[in-house]
Amino acid sequence: MKEQDTNSPIIHLQRQQLLLRMEYEYEKEEFKRQTENMGVARKVKRGVCWYPASPGRSYYNSLNQLVIEITHTENLDIEHNFEFGRPVCFFRQSADGKITYFNFTATVSYADEARMVVIMPGARAIMDIQSADNLGVQLYFDETSYRTMFEALEDVLRAKGNRLAELRDILLGTVKTGFRELYPVRFPWLNSTQESAVNKVLCARDVAIVHGPPGTGKTTLAKVIANTTSAEFTQINATVAGKKDMENVVKEAQQNLGMYGKKTILFIDEIHRFNKGQQDYLLPFVEDGTIILIGATTENPYFEVNAALISRSIIFELKSLEISEVKELILRAVNDKTKGMGNYKARIDEDALDFLADMAGGDARNALNAIELGILTTPRSEDGLIHITLDVASQCIQKRVVRYDKNGDNHYDIISAFIKSMRGSDPDAAVYYLAKMLYAGEDVKFIARRIMILASEDIGNADPQALCVAVAAAQAVERVGMPEAQIILSQAVTYMACAPKSNSAVNAIFAAMDSVKRTKTTVPPHLQDAHYGGHEKLGHGIGYKYAHDYPNHYVHQQYLPTEIQGEHFYELSEMGYEKTLKEYQTKIKSQS
Repeated sequence: MKEQDTNSPIIHLQRQQLLLRMEYEYEKEEFKRQTENMGVARKVKRGVCWYPASPGRSYYNSLNQLVIEITHTENLDIEHNFEFGRPVCFFRQSADGKITYFNFTATVSYADEARMVVIMPGARAIMDIQSADNLGVQLYFDETSYRTMFEALEDVLRAKGNRLAELRDILLGTVKTGFRELYPVRFPWLNSTQESAVNKVLCARDVAIVHGPPGTGKTTLAKVIANTTSAEFTQINATVAGKKDMENVVKEAQQNLGMYGKKTILFIDEIHRFNKGQQDYLLPFVEDGTIILIGATTENPYFEVNAALISRSIIFELKSLEISEVKELILRAVNDKTKGMGNYKARIDEDALDFLADMAGGDARNALNAIELGILTTPRSEDGLIHITLDVASQCIQKRVVRYDKNGDNHYDIISAFIKSMRGSDPDAAVYYLAKMLYAGEDVKFIARRIMILASEDIGNADPQALCVAVAAAQAVERVGMPEAQIILSQAVTYMACAPKSNSAVNAIFAAMDSVKRTKTTVPPHLQDAHYGGHEKLGHGIGYKYAHDYPNHYVHQQYLPTEIQGEHFYELSEMGYEKTLKEYQTKIKSQS
């Protein structure tokens, strides 16, 4: 019974509540610490602070809120981040540069380039800032998301016998995810991943988020869904849409649901561009079923989308198109007279087709734009046809043809030269081959994997930091993506090339593996497990010397199996940190 209570959904949610509270307190304190340590000038440059700021008139607005106007006249060319609903705090700076913060927070009601209207907590707060010299205002820790999550958790904890209770059971795994049972719809013009995504979205009862690289068909899928479902379909783009646009969508959705019993599907392209406040605004309408939300994003939604929204979502990832699929699209664009450019009588050479499909990097839009440009700008030949050659294709996609076949011999030649240049401590050659691979469209994750291997194989303990740099680079590359990933890879590559070298680690494991294959061994009795009653009767663990009980935390005793005692696998070099390790090993063994 006690075990059941411990694992109950309520206990589980209370734990989540506690963890969320701890996270909230930590982030708030961390924000305050970073804010206090960051200079005013730096905050101004980042667009999170106005200094100096001047208080203007105060009044009650139409919502009976006490507000004050704040203006600034310096650094107007810097784009600021003050916007409706964001919390702010005020401070004054003394002549010696000391910052003193006022003991209250306020909320932005309106902001433009040089003026903002701030909702104040009371008349005393207004008097304080009106009498202050050298006044400044900056963004404060935004609690909106946390407040929403705390309220949501409270609602979930109290829910019983309603839709929210059902969602709770789904999220905690006691009830299956909310899919409708619909017969799969065939879409012959889509690839298998896209077709699967459309059917998943059509079956989703609550929220679906489709994410994938550019040009994989996210917006196209939205249009397919719009033409397939009987629900009202509305599409907005987060890069240009504001809260007013969302309010209009919600209002129409409420009317459609109330008057006609018709649900509304809201498709938001680039949903990661919405700030947290905009995402929070959608939550209650998703919760009560007013709208079915489909979000599309090129970013990882777990990093960029509100956690509360993610928790109500079915996430589906679109993969980059395969080269064969991109080639098919290009050929369709060249030859199809109805939906493509077949009437232009163009022909594309095989090597040009391969090049465009490869350089597109799985982005159909990129490939189609290039072929369209090629057809529209290339004059006809004497035979009356437009010939898309390799030279034409390279001009259209603005890339020179690099002799680098990712599946051929030259691929392995470049990789070999890349690895050997880092091993040979030539940073110039290493970064050149890196650039050649990137220019030719090599997978950045493949490059990062090779760097990680080299960090252990060719550097090892001569510089243990090398592996840390390589792993961090691999993680950063996957998180950031191109084109910025090239900078991260360049840092890692040049570090590897300049680091001291040692192959002792790789030699050690190869020698040890060879020994394992050659000789059957047993663990010495004194090293055998002794963490159980009766081990003495078996002779296990008897005579073992605990190293920490001896000077230098070292004592001479047999560790290798008796059958190979005296064999040596790891040879410390005189390079870098391995020299230090070698000296230490010599010291402790000579003193024992």
